[in-house]
Amino acid sequence: MSINEKKSFQLYHDLVGMVGVMSDEQAGKLLKAILSYVNAEPLELDDPVVLVAFQPVKQTLDRDHEAYRLKSEQNRKNARKRWHADASNGMQSHANGMRKDANHADTDTDTGKDTDKKTLPPLSPKGEQAKRKTQLSDDWQPDLEYAKQYGMNPELAFEIFSDWAKSKGHTYADWNLAWKKACREWLPDQCTKAVANQVRSGQPSQQSTGATCPKGRPYPPGCHYDKDQQLHRGPTGWEIDEERIMKMWQDLGNEENAKLWKPFDWADFQDMEAAI
Repeated sequence: MSINEKKSFQLYHDLVGMVGVMSDEQAGKLLKAILSYVNAEPLELDDPVVLVAFQPVKQTLDRDHEAYRLKSEQNRKNARKRWHADASNGMQSHANGMRKDANHADTDTDTGKDTDKKTLPPLSPKGEQAKRKTQLSDDWQPDLEYAKQYGMNPELAFEIFSDWAKSKGHTYADWNLAWKKACREWLPDQCTKAVANQVRSGQPSQQSTGATCPKGRPYPPGCHYDKDQQLHRGPTGWEIDEERIMKMWQDLGNEENAKLWKPFDWADFQDMEAAI
């Protein structure tokens, strides 16, 4: 199922912070880019600011679409299971009726007496007892690598998930499935909010506060370097570029660090070359 086969899509409230610093023209281009993407039309992104702003929106749309696809597939499987169960129950009822008739059938021997009747054994019940639901145990460990697939810090995601499960007293028959569903649906947004609150309050972030890139330049709180993919990642796990990191330092009021992340400008290089 492709993303343009759905009739609708979601945008989230935290997008207002990004759109708020854009001009009306840039915001309009961003909206057009989003609509083109969800309708599988060619993208025209000639503005670098719009291009940077579009990337996290695109990843959110892809993540929501994947969750929708998995949920639809699970619903189809459940429907097939119910259909087979109904058909099997009908066949079992018919078989029980035939056995009941056989139990009452006349099975006379050559003696002429009804002393040769045999009772057929009943059909064994089909299926096993449903697994009992339990609360989250203290020794349960999730698949942390699964959280990384959705751009989250696994330890932070596990902490939020555990607090949610224990504080609400939730019960599940399979906590591994509950964890994976949370990673696909609501944990990424909660991790984003947690990191943002830590940065605003000045608390250290679990997304590696104080980290530096391979060139030794300091990252803003919540950012880190992805060694496997060899790229910069922001607090929510999205890929970010040098210009975005510079803007984050400027927002934090640290112009000294912001200058270290200023993207290379060929015009500046040519001016220096001309001066020499």
